[in-house]
Amino acid sequence: LAERLVEALDDDDDDDGRGALDDDDDGRRAVFVEGDDLHPHENRDKMARGLPLTDDDRADWLDACANAILAASQSHIVVLACSALTRDYRRRVVDALQGRRRLVAIFLAASEDLIMPRVERRRTQGTHFMPPSLVESQFATLQRPTPDEFDHAGTLLELDAATSTDDQVRTVLRSGALPL
Repeated sequence: LAERLVEALDDDDDDDGRGALDDDDDGRRAVFVEGDDLHPHENRDKMARGLPLTDDDRADWLDACANAILAASQSHIVVLACSALTRDYRRRVVDALQGRRRLVAIFLAASEDLIMPRVERRRTQGTHFMPPSLVESQFATLQRPTPDEFDHAGTLLELDAATSTDDQVRTVLRSGALPL
């Protein structure tokens, strides 16, 4: 979803009429930041071995996610894909932004049954370090986000992960939540 959303934001010919960004709009462009790329090497190795991360393991990563938003949002709309699974993790990112950036948090609601084949496919294709054995622990850790978490910093959109990516992108663009 994140990469397709960036494409849609930068597409001058989108069929949605929400107009993607162009050079007349303060030169802003959308950029995609993959949160998994911000994990320290130790975290990636730990997950690759099938070990779930601890809160301490995630601390520097969450800070890196917030810093990536701050750095790129000086001149771009940032679409960050990350698994900030708990309220505390999301709060850490929101607090690090110190109100300097408005957030639109997108929660892709999914079941383990939906996610497991996707993780298995990514692992088999060699495109991700996390093994399917960690999916259960991720769902056990997950605290579904609530709108009040973003009251002072932005908006929460919840999408069904089972719908097509195109439908998800259209839903986000039509929501009016993005600063277009």
